[in-house]
Amino acid sequence: MGKLLLCTGKRAEIPFAFPGGHVNLYSIEELCYYLYHNIFNITDEMIDSRLVNFLHDQLDMKFLAGRIESLIKINSFMGEKVMAIMASSNYYTGEELTEFREKVNSIGNLTLEERLKFRGDSYLKNKQYPLAIKQYLELLNAKNNPLIDHDIYAKTWHNLGVAYMRVFLFEEAVKCFESAYKISEELVILESFLKSLKITEKEEMYQEVIQGIDEEIRGKWESKWEQLQFKLENKEEFKGEVSTLISEWKQEYRVQMT
Repeated sequence: MGKLLLCTGKRAEIPFAFPGGHVNLYSIEELCYYLYHNIFNITDEMIDSRLVNFLHDQLDMKFLAGRIESLIKINSFMGEKVMAIMASSNYYTGEELTEFREKVNSIGNLTLEERLKFRGDSYLKNKQYPLAIKQYLELLNAKNNPLIDHDIYAKTWHNLGVAYMRVFLFEEAVKCFESAYKISEELVILESFLKSLKITEKEEMYQEVIQGIDEEIRGKWESKWEQLQFKLENKEEFKGEVSTLISEWKQEYRVQMT
């Protein structure tokens, strides 16, 4: 896991939370930790007067609050504001901050599509599926840029399908995996597509896809699916694990929708 989060500064009585973050932050250390691990989800608009007031009133960090307020007024790059906050705490080492600064600076070189995908992937990793779906749809609905690598769009369609699966929108997931596979026949995309067709019992469509792939790949996939079927049909313990996993997904979804 990570290091012990030792908070040496003042603890806030009223916590701060970034939009869509679902995490209450009570100290400068917690704020730095959140920024460090969620930097691709942070936008200029999130470093605002609310954060300034939190630093000033709740953490009694008046100098830092004034510094951030000044950077906001001159429309400074988001990275400068973030690094000012990170430098105010001793939670991270100089080496860690140097690596983090490089990551922050790289964000400025990313295209809109790349930033949206990074954010979506981060939300997906953190099981914030509705937020991931929103980011992926924003990317896919944006004006098509012929200079963007099609691989980004293929992976976006695929990950959108994964997010839909996690919130039980299986038909939407099938459409996403199909769109991804039309762009890229990457193995992970193919397997997700085939699994979704099996789950939704689209046997005719499944046969069309399976007959069109390489014989060796088809053999490996069918063997993998048979093993999964065997577990589902014969292992009560495995059924229990699946049931538990589904219950966890449902609970995650309910939390995010409240």
